[in-house]
Amino acid sequence: MGAERPAGPRNTSRVDPTWISLIARLPDRDVDAVAGRWIDLVEEELGFLPREEKPWIRQLAGDIVAFARAADRSTDVLFAWSL
Repeated sequence: MGAERPAGPRNTSRVDPTWISLIARLPDRDVDAVAGRWIDLVEEELGFLPREEKPWIRQLAGDIVAFARAADRSTDVLFAWSL
């Protein structure tokens, strides 16, 4: 633990409910293909990704789908982050 760091800039955004519903309905069999395309786009932007980086990106894609399924039909879904 230790000393607390000063809070950085904070941002909160409302997530489009249509996006949540679309992601929630993504079949499990398609998650890997979507993650693969996501990796391709990241590599186009940043350059080659080492092989060891790709599994956590695939896991993140699955986590996002699971989150969307849990959040589907919620009144509001907020994305909040701070640096």
